[in-house]
Amino acid sequence: MKNDAMSKLSAGLLVLVMALAALVLFPVGNEGQTTSSANIYVPVVSSGSPVPDAWVNLTDVHTGAVIVAQYDTDGYYYATNPPSGYYMVSVIHANYLDQRQAAEVAFDGKTNVTVSAVDLTALPSKTFSIEVTVVDSGASPVAVAYISVYDNTAREFVSHAATTTNISGKATISMFNTNLIPGHTFYMVARKPLYEMNATAVTITASNPMTMELVPSKRISGFVTDANGPASDVVAYMIDKDNAVPWVKRVMSVQGASFAFDAYDGDFVLVLDAEGAGAVTQERTVSVTESLGTILLGSQTQRVSQNTITYGSDFTAFSFSVAGAWPYDVAHPGLMYSDMGNLRMQVDLIYGDGDGLLEATEVDAFIFQTSGWGPEYVASDALLMVNDTVYHSSNFVGYPYQLTVSSIDSTDSVPFGYTCDYTDLTGAIDVDAPEYSAVAYARYDTPEVDNKYTIVLPGGYELVSNKTQYTKVLGYSTITLDPPTGSATSEPIELVFQANEKPSTTAQVTPSSGVAYVEKDANGTVIKYFVRVAANITFSAAGSTDPNGNPLLYTWDFADGSSPVTTANVTYVYNYSTASAMRMVSLTVTDVAGLDNTTEIEVVCDALDPIPVITVKDKTVNMTDYSITVNQRESVTFNATDSVDPAAAAGDTNGKIDWFEFDYGGGNKSSRIYWSAADKSVTHSFADAGTHNVWLNVTDVTGHQASKIIVVHVNDTTQPTVSFTVKNNTGGSTLTEKELLVFDASATIDNLDGNTTLRFEWDFGDGTWWNGTGTEYVNVTHTYDTPKSYTVSLNVTDTVGNYKKSPKIIPVGQGLRPRFTVDRVYYSMDESAFTSGLSGNFTEDKSGYIMVNMTNVGSLYATDVHITFYIIKADGTEELLGTSSEMRNATTGEITTNVSVGGKVQIRFPWTFDTKGTYTIKVNVTAGEQLNPTIYTSADKLTVKEAAWKQWVLWGGVIAVLILVPLLIIFRSRWSKREKKGPRREKKEKPGSSEEEL
Repeated sequence: MKNDAMSKLSAGLLVLVMALAALVLFPVGNEGQTTSSANIYVPVVSSGSPVPDAWVNLTDVHTGAVIVAQYDTDGYYYATNPPSGYYMVSVIHANYLDQRQAAEVAFDGKTNVTVSAVDLTALPSKTFSIEVTVVDSGASPVAVAYISVYDNTAREFVSHAATTTNISGKATISMFNTNLIPGHTFYMVARKPLYEMNATAVTITASNPMTMELVPSKRISGFVTDANGPASDVVAYMIDKDNAVPWVKRVMSVQGASFAFDAYDGDFVLVLDAEGAGAVTQERTVSVTESLGTILLGSQTQRVSQNTITYGSDFTAFSFSVAGAWPYDVAHPGLMYSDMGNLRMQVDLIYGDGDGLLEATEVDAFIFQTSGWGPEYVASDALLMVNDTVYHSSNFVGYPYQLTVSSIDSTDSVPFGYTCDYTDLTGAIDVDAPEYSAVAYARYDTPEVDNKYTIVLPGGYELVSNKTQYTKVLGYSTITLDPPTGSATSEPIELVFQANEKPSTTAQVTPSSGVAYVEKDANGTVIKYFVRVAANITFSAAGSTDPNGNPLLYTWDFADGSSPVTTANVTYVYNYSTASAMRMVSLTVTDVAGLDNTTEIEVVCDALDPIPVITVKDKTVNMTDYSITVNQRESVTFNATDSVDPAAAAGDTNGKIDWFEFDYGGGNKSSRIYWSAADKSVTHSFADAGTHNVWLNVTDVTGHQASKIIVVHVNDTTQPTVSFTVKNNTGGSTLTEKELLVFDASATIDNLDGNTTLRFEWDFGDGTWWNGTGTEYVNVTHTYDTPKSYTVSLNVTDTVGNYKKSPKIIPVGQGLRPRFTVDRVYYSMDESAFTSGLSGNFTEDKSGYIMVNMTNVGSLYATDVHITFYIIKADGTEELLGTSSEMRNATTGEITTNVSVGGKVQIRFPWTFDTKGTYTIKVNVTAGEQLNPTIYTSADKLTVKEAAWKQWVLWGGVIAVLILVPLLIIFRSRWSKREKKGPRREKKEKPGSSEEEL
């Protein structure tokens, strides 16, 4: 029995693969659907007993989606919570005859459904073993040939499909007594690539061996391409039109861009199809092996599927209609051969004899079966839900496919359509609610199908929002969904519907400088608008709103006799051609439901310039030349508040001034003074004397401008601007004593007078001056005798008495003068120091020399040189020693009376100190033309030693003291005794004491 099981399993897998092919070629509708809350149960029995181990498939007849039911030990198969839909139940079992259309199920996803028990016919026990020998036309054995038994009536294999011949060309196959299934025709099938299939009719009643011959096939091959190269997911069918040939041999199918069929002599229909490409159907007569070469497939024929949902008075029910045209090269997904690229050939194979001729009986059978399937959406969970509520179908009316008798290779599409009602059976949807939430499912387009959806809402409702990823959503009361081509199957689209509400209206003119202006009161409320005639004015409905949040239409009536204008834009640009003091412009706003609202605004259309009027505070205007007279830098207050602005006619004053400004000339203007300012006065002073024109420029709120001029005579009160320079006689800036200096006041200017009429008064700061009028006093010269800083003042007076004094400090530098520096002061008791340069010391009462080395570091030859010597004692007092004018050349030692620039000299000043001590020598050097004496204090101290004879005197005195003091003491003692012996003696002396002391 194992072989029997494998045979049927292979057949079951074949059917499953064919069913799954529908998923590839046709969009799956139940992706994205809500999960149902009910199950489908399928009992499978044979002779009243449950049959386990069967393949039970539920195929959605409209989409080709396949659900595999699971077996329950209680003896039935079940599909848990499948999507709603119309399903075809197929049952396949290895030991039973298949039932590919065992039952049809309309499942709403809400109620459990139990299918009537599927009663399978058991295959008889395989009691015979038949040895099959396969040979070729030369009687040689054929190895690896496939041997099987085919039930041509049931159109299924009933033996082991994988039995192959051995090297001797032999294979043994197990089989039952075919007479036990009356009315069925059986064929022993032998096949191998490159050979024509041998299908020999057999009646098996015993284990009788048989021999089968395989002859070479007439191989038909080719390569399928599309616009992008090798075509993908190619399915090729080759069908023998001779209905006398066994079915297993007539219908051949292969996959892949490169195809090959082992055909034979006869007339065939060849169908080639690929993913995203248009199918090709050819009728071919085969007599020889033939390569068809490269076959190019064109573009896929895409059918349009228009799905329309129309609500009644509320959201509790809707009518659903489908209209479209089925492409000729797309097979029906709910039927066998759904991967075939030809609907008509599919119908001929399933409902007819597959002879390549579409007959009326075949068409009627196809229409009858598909019409009986009912709507594609049994419940609306894959179509539309409102407030999470699923609608359920009823009253299906339709004649889906208008297929007619036609040629198999016809490229005409097949119109189809139906209607169906859907109702909320739960009562969960409220009537007249202000808002509803919905989810619509839109299938993505495929190369075969262009899906379009329309939803017509109940009156009084509109779409207010949607959430979609790729699908286009358009419309409000009538909504269209247009999904793109996608790799997935469908997209959920979130929709929100609301009851219509009347829109609010706001009209305004967009302010634009010099074109449009809005006038408001103190509270900010708009009073009116001013616009410029012949200018583009932007009218705006910003602020108008639809409570539902949807777009609005705006209708403007501009109140000038023109026709109203309707636009979807919030703004509209309009150009008035005529002026008017007042126009009431109306705006009507209409929402997507036709509800409207109207408002008005007042508009002044201004075509005229303002009229400027100038007033001057505290001044009398000379009306002859319209002028005033002021002084320089006098503050003058101007005002323009008497200006007016007409709009439509002269003198109507219906316009509005925006701002004004005064132009004082020379690029000098006042700031803009706006008409709304509390203080409209401006103050100006004129720096320049003379005659000035002052312009008043007035601009109104619509950009019109006008000007008025007043003449201002300005009296001169400006001081001259005094400036002068001092240069030496070569034009340089170095000023030196005893040189002629040039004083230049040509840069001095007056606002009105020239230098010829100005008076110049020079004060040179050294007690001299020079005054006069005219150009000869502009440039003057002067010489200073002494170098120092002088304050030079120039006072300039113009012809009307305005004057200005300008002082300037000028430094006058030193000219050519000698100047000495003392290089060194040193001392010596003899003239050796003159040459050795070594400093010695003095001894009191002995003559020595104070020597001074000097250098003329000045810029002029030095004569009349005198050096005065001082000593600074220890207590800081100075003592004049004397003056010397004798100089010796420091190099030759020769006496000289003058010193060249850079020359070095030495002065030898003899001196005798009469007192010892430490002294500091100070010298004071003067010379003819030297500006300041050179004073030098030596850093070396001079030590004067005591005279030698004073040492001897000192020691002699010391010795004398040493001798005389004792003598005096002795003498005094004797004298004292003598006094005691005299008449006044009061005390008697001891005898002999005087002598002892002596």
